[in-house]
Amino acid sequence: MGLCGAYGALGADLASSGINPAGIGMYRRSDTGGCLGIFTNRLESSLNDNLNTTSTNGTFLNVGVSLTMPSVNPSAPFFSFTFYHQTSAVYDERYNIEDVEMSNSILESLLANVQNEVHYSLLNDYDNNYFYESLAWQAWLIDTIPGENNKYFLPFVSNDTIPVQVSYIRQGEGNMSDNNFSAAYTVEGVFSVGATITSSSITYQQNNIHTETPTDTESSTEYFEFIESFTTTGDGLNLKIGVIGHINNLKLGFAWHSPTRYNLTDNSSYKMINYYKGGGFDDSNAPDSYFEYTIKTPSRIIASTALILGKRVIISNDYERVNYANGKLESVEYYSADFSNQNEILANSFTASHQIRQGIEIRIEKKYRARLGGMYTTTPYSENAGVVSNEYTWGYSFGGEYRNDKMYIGIAFSNSKSENDQYLINPQNQGSPIKQARSSSFLVIGGGLRF
Repeated sequence: MGLCGAYGALGADLASSGINPAGIGMYRRSDTGGCLGIFTNRLESSLNDNLNTTSTNGTFLNVGVSLTMPSVNPSAPFFSFTFYHQTSAVYDERYNIEDVEMSNSILESLLANVQNEVHYSLLNDYDNNYFYESLAWQAWLIDTIPGENNKYFLPFVSNDTIPVQVSYIRQGEGNMSDNNFSAAYTVEGVFSVGATITSSSITYQQNNIHTETPTDTESSTEYFEFIESFTTTGDGLNLKIGVIGHINNLKLGFAWHSPTRYNLTDNSSYKMINYYKGGGFDDSNAPDSYFEYTIKTPSRIIASTALILGKRVIISNDYERVNYANGKLESVEYYSADFSNQNEILANSFTASHQIRQGIEIRIEKKYRARLGGMYTTTPYSENAGVVSNEYTWGYSFGGEYRNDKMYIGIAFSNSKSENDQYLINPQNQGSPIKQARSSSFLVIGGGLRF
């Protein structure tokens, strides 16, 4: 703890199973341990001088055991088998934007999709290519011009001089957890090899409320709400293999993580409510939808070094590369969805991201260790994505540990910061994105026994 994850070449740590499993082969005794983490996500959202700050908090638990057994092979005297359960990602977040003036409504893009092209009879159900347009139609937020069957109008005007006031609330929660099963050993004290099979599970729930209040005094609509709720659950499998070379006081590591195929299920519901001046409302509720699909994530490579300076100082470095343009959406056998357009957009919008992690450990006397780490991640977005924010992530960590022959206990704090764009409506209609600055902090307390 405290090295910002820069321990790919250090090994002899339960968490090595998820970074470079060869590190498991550096154990000489069995180990069992765990850690409890407390996290806080702070999000600042700003648009047109409107600034809002929200925070979410939660906890997570990582536990594992590594059994190290002697071997009859003198060149590889120990084999280690490890199980490690970890929370690899936390998705809890909440943010809201209140009363932001925009010159275009979310309804403008829906109107453009059907204007002069679609007969109104196609909007009477949701079993067509105009799902969101049907929601607006059935809530009387899109209506036909009298005497026409494919020409429509909105119940209010929105432009630069008559804007709409937009509020937006998003609340999400969930996580990704990994169960790592690893095996590794060290040969002749020269190099360590290992492999991990990771079984991952994902659970996520999100609720969004988009509210617009027209300033058009001639409109009969006081305001309307577009409400989305959905959950995503699924699981996936992944293989990690790694090697660490030992050259005197220098350790060199390399690991490859295979693509992960996540089989996911989405359940979603959508609703629009049109509230009228003077009371009353019209609403539309789409039937709950259920959809199964597969996401294939890109592979990743990790190169690591660790330099041991006497018995006092360790300097470690990790470099990680992931090409997000190689991620793909795929249909499952009994759903004939065509994701070719989406995959083309993904390939054009994303690129390779690079992460550098560095840590230093200083031994204080015999039983105490102080640690400091930092990391930097480049943007995963290509120039074609049109991202305005600086889509990078940087962070730092520090911590300490007490260790004796049989047990260890430590504490660490880490913080990472990133920026991103958020659009409430079609980017061409919204213009400037919502600027979001995220700060994620983790306080971790852990310990274990070696036997």
